[in-house]
Amino acid sequence: MKHLPLKTPNPGKKEYLERYPLGKNVGGRTAASKNVAADKPKKSSNAPLDESQSAESDAAHISASWTSEALFKPRKNKGSSSIPRGLTQHVLPRDLHNQYAVEVLRCLARFRIVRALDVAVYCFADRPYKSARQSARLALNGLLKKGCILRYKTEGKQTIHAMTERGKRLLESYGFTGTASIRRAANMVNPKHMMWLNFITLACEARGLQAFTESEIMRSINQGVAQVKDMKIRGVLTVVVESSADGNGMAIGGARTTVSLLPDAIALEDDGVTWFEIDSSRRGPARIARLVALLKKIGKPLHTLETAYSLPLEQSTLKRISIHTTDTGYFVRLKNRLMREVRLTERNILTESDNNLRVELLPVTTNRTAVPGADTNPDLRMVEPDELESYTFTIWRAHDTAHGQEDACVGHVILQRLPTGLPNYKGDDKLKSNPAGWFEQNYLPYRRPDSMPSWPMPQSQFPLNLKKI
Repeated sequence: MKHLPLKTPNPGKKEYLERYPLGKNVGGRTAASKNVAADKPKKSSNAPLDESQSAESDAAHISASWTSEALFKPRKNKGSSSIPRGLTQHVLPRDLHNQYAVEVLRCLARFRIVRALDVAVYCFADRPYKSARQSARLALNGLLKKGCILRYKTEGKQTIHAMTERGKRLLESYGFTGTASIRRAANMVNPKHMMWLNFITLACEARGLQAFTESEIMRSINQGVAQVKDMKIRGVLTVVVESSADGNGMAIGGARTTVSLLPDAIALEDDGVTWFEIDSSRRGPARIARLVALLKKIGKPLHTLETAYSLPLEQSTLKRISIHTTDTGYFVRLKNRLMREVRLTERNILTESDNNLRVELLPVTTNRTAVPGADTNPDLRMVEPDELESYTFTIWRAHDTAHGQEDACVGHVILQRLPTGLPNYKGDDKLKSNPAGWFEQNYLPYRRPDSMPSWPMPQSQFPLNLKKI
């Protein structure tokens, strides 16, 4: 991976200003020259001046200068009478920038590498996207100048950042632990999957959910084991997969194999566990067959996670699967395979048996507001299906009730694309500061169906109560 050094160009002399009589520089500003009328005699510096006259003239000059209309003329602002100070009303800007730096280093200590997009989600998810990205870049540039982080460029033309030993010492001065990750970042070739996995995890936490990555899940289910090679538990759910499948993951005969699956990320919600699968490249038919086998486990409890995170039974159930892709062809193949599952199970009579499963496709709706006020604010509008395509499937099973068996929706499968346009977003007159796929819309970390409540808007975590030790 190529390391990008910090560019500090030498400021050159502005030759195009030499022909203008700008005078001398005083305190960093250009001194204004005072023009004296030709018929007005100049005062001699050697002429005697009475002390009382001098004092009266100075007092009159000060009084006139402090009572002038120009000094007390109110500033005209468009739309408001005063400029809101925001967070700086409660904390000094210098202390606020230090808090930004510490939070960025904490994010690096957890994920080892981050992009400006990840910092925008972690620290500034409550802001519009352009403002959040600009603040994230300023925070990263400040740490880069201090030597706390280094910048690298991946083969996929993505800029990532890693923490140095100086950044580790700065983080430890505030009572947090971390590890320098520049050596690991230098050996990475194209960590595309890891970057999007971290992005989805941070998006869940920005919505107020508790989320964990694949490596964090492995450490939780193998407590007390430090090395990955010594971890015996490799998955949280066991599924049965046909060993032979066609290009779309359909079984064409052959032996069945038992596979233990581990999610790329999970989010713990009130009604159950959300299982995330991040496919940042084209995958084979075996991968699709495993996803279909995982679909059939929706509504079943995850006992491994229940033990690892001490979850109650109603919150340890696999409630939904969110599949995120970047490749268009793979997205179409997954959609076709799920649509085939819809056709195969549409006539199933649900009973308490192995055939107790039906998959239905929810119609795509575009008139649902993502946040309160979206019907009056055009910046909070919902995106159209052609901008960010997604599909939601419902999983139905039969269960016993007081009046007999009834069909009930036990979960969802959400298939959607990752917002790959966010890292290189240049701005658009139509979307302004609200590009498709940000928090102001119903898209991150997954698009919620109409049966669920809308996502709450992220709240700012600043100012923080940080003290050096």
